[in-house]
Amino acid sequence: MTVTWLSPEKAAYVLGVSYSTLQRRIKKGTLEVRCTSDGRQEVLVDEPKSDDSQMTSSDQMQLAAVNTALASKLSDQTAQEVERFERVYKRVEHDLVRSRRIGATGWVLVFILLAGGIGAAWKGARILAQGEAQAQNAAQRAETLQADLSIARTEKDAVRVSLATINEALREQTVATREKSAEIKTLRVELPQARKMAGRPTWIRQVLSAFHTAAGQPTTRPTGGQE
Repeated sequence: MTVTWLSPEKAAYVLGVSYSTLQRRIKKGTLEVRCTSDGRQEVLVDEPKSDDSQMTSSDQMQLAAVNTALASKLSDQTAQEVERFERVYKRVEHDLVRSRRIGATGWVLVFILLAGGIGAAWKGARILAQGEAQAQNAAQRAETLQADLSIARTEKDAVRVSLATINEALREQTVATREKSAEIKTLRVELPQARKMAGRPTWIRQVLSAFHTAAGQPTTRPTGGQE
């Protein structure tokens, strides 16, 4: 028996077990395993000495068939691994492209939202400025209206005073008019008597004139007659 390092396939053949059984033994630690510099795995097994002179042609043919089967199996496994790798690579590439699209879409959405936010902020600032300007105008108008109201109240008070003065003057004028009317009525009553007295002696007219003068009434002198 010779201890040598063999590939897992050859080791399974030498030990007379299946490839899966060999892998289970490797996992359990019953077989020693190493990795070569090129990354291949090798198993340490006891290989019986082979005598090429004693090996029959049938054994050689059987060994060649086994080696061919192992090579075919290894080739199939390699092809499967390559195919699986290609599928994984395509899936990763597809996910990468999709991620890039999603990222680009996300940046576009961020730009749109940012632009919309800036526009909304500018519009809000503009509306706020307009509101402040309108508030200032309203405050100025309120001050102007308050000043006008104060002036109107002052003018109203002046009009009230003027109306009171006018009413007082009207009352005084009314009283004076009534007094004049009374005097006119008195004169109308006394006018016939004065006409009658026009033909009386002079001393009677003097007495009546003095009486009327003392009473504050004008003396009526006849236009005709003798003393």
